[in-house]
Amino acid sequence: MQRDLFGRDLPHVAVPADLSKRWVLESIDRHPERAAWREVPDGPGGLVGAADGALVLMAHLRFSAHIGVWLKPEARVIHCSEQHGVCCEAVLALRQMGWNKLTFYEPIAGPRDVLGTSYSRCERLPSAKHE
Repeated sequence: MQRDLFGRDLPHVAVPADLSKRWVLESIDRHPERAAWREVPDGPGGLVGAADGALVLMAHLRFSAHIGVWLKPEARVIHCSEQHGVCCEAVLALRQMGWNKLTFYEPIAGPRDVLGTSYSRCERLPSAKHE
């Protein structure tokens, strides 16, 4: 989505087959790609001030556990849910679902190709216990 709609190539993320919540929390918190994005402060009255295509890190409490993309013209966040598939929801709806902390990030630079290679998909790796 970032590449097709906003001209941004994001790095490949290898997701383990035995995915855990801890892995997700640590991966979001420690991924080196975070250094290429800056946090966007809320606008007046808590309004979203982020540009179209900003990443939205979502947390129930303190630590981000989910990521979506801000669609400014629609005033919605598009994200994927295991239960519902692709969802496009208003900020208020996300908060009502328990995503109490939404943090918006814009790229520090314009569109770029990470390490000269185009990576924009996510795939599951086979679990070590199944090999």
